[in-house]
Amino acid sequence: MKCFIIYVESCNHSKQTSNQLYNQLINYNHSVNLFSGVDQHEAKKLLFKENRKKHPASVYNPNSIESFYFNNLLSNPGVIGCFYSHYLLWKKCVEINEEIAIFEDDVLIYRDYIPVEYNDILYLSFSMNVRNISDPRYSEKMNEKEFILNNYLLNPTEKPESKDYFNDRYGKIGYASGYLIKPKAANKFLETFSNTYTAADHALFYPFVEPQIHNHLMGRVRNEQEGNHSLIT
Repeated sequence: MKCFIIYVESCNHSKQTSNQLYNQLINYNHSVNLFSGVDQHEAKKLLFKENRKKHPASVYNPNSIESFYFNNLLSNPGVIGCFYSHYLLWKKCVEINEEIAIFEDDVLIYRDYIPVEYNDILYLSFSMNVRNISDPRYSEKMNEKEFILNNYLLNPTEKPESKDYFNDRYGKIGYASGYLIKPKAANKFLETFSNTYTAADHALFYPFVEPQIHNHLMGRVRNEQEGNHSLIT
């Protein structure tokens, strides 16, 4: 599996966590590349130079609270830089004309990838933190899907019922933290966001491609104590 790990050169913690992820993936004999992403300062310059606008789907109802939140989110230079980092790797995917795995630097790997068939995107990890499922305060708040995902990561010998269980309209658990993408999907993203932008997570949510979820999830993202979200600092 050809892997790219996005990190921020100006962030020491990002370099540290990306190197840890690099070593984890190398241990599973994958082809791994550290990819220097776009930081917040460069992102602002690029946005101005290219005159990109927010994608209409990000602000579909200007008067809604949700759109107010997205407008503020998409004004964050770190979020813009994160989008550009993924965008550049989508271009790389098309250029080399082969599927690649894209990871953000704050992913923790639990186990190796087992190849499965998929169409456009295959999520490899999910963005929820593993919780203490024996604690009733958490269990009461978890929906069934979240409970199964957490239980699966904590107990690797157990498996979710099937990948189809997660592949419904609420099934896009992977977000941008770790996913496999094929050239045809990458090309769809390049066409869709040729002169616009959104948060990388949101780009993967929109119905431009057919996302699927691996029932052999590789890991999770770090929580705040472990150093989460270095891509948007």
